[in-house]
Amino acid sequence: MNGSISKIPARYVVEVPYLPAGMKFEIEERENEIPLGYSFMEYVCESNSYETDGGNNIGWIGITDTPDMTVKNKRGFGLEANKVWSDSDFTSWHNSIYTAVFIGDSLTPVANTVKKIDDPDTYVRYFFDSLEEGKDISDYIIQEVELTDPVFDSSGNLTGYGAVSRVIDGDPLVIRATPVRTNVQEDLSYVARYTQGTVSKTASGASSSGNVRTDTIENRRSGGLVISLYDMETGEPLADGDFVIKRKNIERITDGNGNVISTTTTTTTLGTFTSNSFGRITVLYDFASNASASPNETVEEYTIT
Repeated sequence: MNGSISKIPARYVVEVPYLPAGMKFEIEERENEIPLGYSFMEYVCESNSYETDGGNNIGWIGITDTPDMTVKNKRGFGLEANKVWSDSDFTSWHNSIYTAVFIGDSLTPVANTVKKIDDPDTYVRYFFDSLEEGKDISDYIIQEVELTDPVFDSSGNLTGYGAVSRVIDGDPLVIRATPVRTNVQEDLSYVARYTQGTVSKTASGASSSGNVRTDTIENRRSGGLVISLYDMETGEPLADGDFVIKRKNIERITDGNGNVISTTTTTTTLGTFTSNSFGRITVLYDFASNASASPNETVEEYTIT
């Protein structure tokens, strides 16, 4: 018997009726289901209302039992960063990246904040019981880092590393990925971009300056085509705008003196692309770079309608 209930608000009670006597049960609060700004504390078996089995979240239902369990969380400070790859429509896999939390311009990460994001995971979370004296959540920044000599356990979890360096906004990165067009892993060039979200509060009793924030980390592929759609009056990005992109390949055959003796033109419709919440379409990378070699020359042109 399995079931799940997601995003239960604080102080709510969930009842599961008609469970048979003799049944073994387990209740689990998963980290990704805990609201941002909270952390798991403990499971409490209230008034010995059931027989536990290795932990208070695992037990047996007796004939006269009505199991009563409390799940305790604590409120603190939470940061989350959504991971975005600008070429996600044109790649099937990206190598892992690493993130850490920094205070202001410091090059030293906050202790125990270096984490790994494995494809296809799309976000990373951090929780702090308290902040450094004189600082608030807006001073804490999630950014990518590069590691030397990372160490992993048998499950692939990061357990150590030699040195760590902070990746600043605009820094170039080389990350291994698999383009859909070739289905072969290769090193691709990206630029790190960061968007810091708005600080908010999880409850009226939270810090007056706010206690949670959600940011965006984008690895923007170098090269290709970016289309930005925005309101000319307000400057606000516009989502759900459609663009048709066509690629024209012009192949010119030349003789030994460089004179063109024939030209072949092929036009391919790459598809209709829709601007995202940032007002951009997915960056176009599924193309062969312009090439020039004697006696043939191939040129690519793109049209947008």
